[in-house]
Amino acid sequence: MPMTSKSLVKQRSTSKESLVSAIEKYGVSHFSSYTIVFEEHPLQTSTTLSKYANDLKVVGQAMKHVQIYNDKNYVNSILRKFGSFTMPISFVAPNSIDIESQLRDHDLRVPVVAKPIGGRGSQGVKVCTTISDLISHIDSLGPNNAMLEEFLQGVEATITVMPPSRKIPEYWFPSSRYSLLP
Repeated sequence: MPMTSKSLVKQRSTSKESLVSAIEKYGVSHFSSYTIVFEEHPLQTSTTLSKYANDLKVVGQAMKHVQIYNDKNYVNSILRKFGSFTMPISFVAPNSIDIESQLRDHDLRVPVVAKPIGGRGSQGVKVCTTISDLISHIDSLGPNNAMLEEFLQGVEATITVMPPSRKIPEYWFPSSRYSLLP
């Protein structure tokens, strides 16, 4: 079946019921998963979807790969090992207690970029210009979930690397997008 705007659904709900509803009520045959996907996602594990499996297509990467590479701290540590990338100084703040001391221990000071460890794009990412702003944002992200990075002024280039899969055994060519930081 050729992909049309009616057959391609941006998957925003993770319940098996919503997936079945999209298939049965609207005849959806292709899912483009825009939620945070994970290895146990219903698109991967739901036995309810088994009877539709031969007719369904999911646009995107294998969810187990997405889950691994969803950890920004993990990905940054891999990039640091290569040694050929300029990486901002960063660390995971366990909490906001004595954050000024934590920043000093890592040779950082405000402004600093605070972001959730998991996630995609700029969701939950904030440039914190004061200590009180940083404390508030770390607390909103939850314990052991705030990655703090050196703020680098300039143009941001975001590179998306698609890992190998059974069908495509090599890494895909990177794509990039550009945006100006405030």
